[in-house]
Amino acid sequence: MRDAKRISYFRRAILLTLALPACGGSGGSPADGGEGGTQDETALPATACSWAPGVRNACDWYLTFVGDPTACAGFNGSGTAAECLVVCGRTGTGQAPDSCYVGPDGVDASAGTLSCYATTSPCHPAVPPGNGGRRPGYFASLGFGPPAAGRELGTHFARVACMEAGSIEAFRSMRHELVAHGASKRLVRAAERAIRDEMRHVRQTAALARRFGEEPIAPLPVPPRTIRPLFEMALENAVEGCVRETYSALECAWQAEVATDPVVRTTMKRIARDEMRHLALAWAVHSWAKGRLAPDARARILDAQRDAVATLRGELRADPHGALAREAGLPRSYQSQALVHAIESKLAG
Repeated sequence: MRDAKRISYFRRAILLTLALPACGGSGGSPADGGEGGTQDETALPATACSWAPGVRNACDWYLTFVGDPTACAGFNGSGTAAECLVVCGRTGTGQAPDSCYVGPDGVDASAGTLSCYATTSPCHPAVPPGNGGRRPGYFASLGFGPPAAGRELGTHFARVACMEAGSIEAFRSMRHELVAHGASKRLVRAAERAIRDEMRHVRQTAALARRFGEEPIAPLPVPPRTIRPLFEMALENAVEGCVRETYSALECAWQAEVATDPVVRTTMKRIARDEMRHLALAWAVHSWAKGRLAPDARARILDAQRDAVATLRGELRADPHGALAREAGLPRSYQSQALVHAIESKLAG
């Protein structure tokens, strides 16, 4: 009964948001950032690797170097946010890079290229969380850069398929820890069902990626699974389940109503039914875990949830690309903010 009430509460939030009058959204379309790039006086890293500035656009810029990538940039492949800031610097408006990548030049075997990306407003619409649902801890920051022009739909669903694959492991870990901490058989069975759901979602979203000309992105390797203390498990569920997965479920249901592509709409209807159950499971686990934690631990979890809501609001402050809003049915910023408000109100209640 409680699960049904939780689902009903969030379904009402979707209906109320659908009834909102159209408005100007975030008021900002993405900067061009993809054409007319120039070279400028980009600050170069201090390592002695013959660094040279390449093309610099509003939201992405490139540097070349000669030498070993790790010795020159401090890493090889994708960098962390801190590493990217050190070697990339900032955009012309002072925005820090969200992601960066060091790779071979492609022509000169001894040379490499550092690619820097600022993916959030004012450069680009924030990269939406997508319909990936619950992320395991090692999936929390994948460093996705902006999609190539004209490939927004396929890239979106390719990333979603990757996130859905991460959700499989997240629910496996949840099921493992629920058993270890003595949760009810009802919660354990719900987690087992969620694993099967997410396996199906990977296939469904991979098919959508291919429908729009992209191959799904392979998931990250799974680290060894461990049993964490109840507080750590409860904290992850409170953030990933009650905030991010809940938003993802609402977004899926929204897409099922407004996507103009009929295959996307049908697929999202099927996925949304499952995700609403996952939403209910997250809140049920939250209620169960809170009853076993001390007041100070519960207060820390609530603070983390509020921080997660604030982060989510920031990610959704700009409208998605037009094709994603139309064919994929992603909500515009003001609609997303209304859905997030429903989560925030649930936390307050």
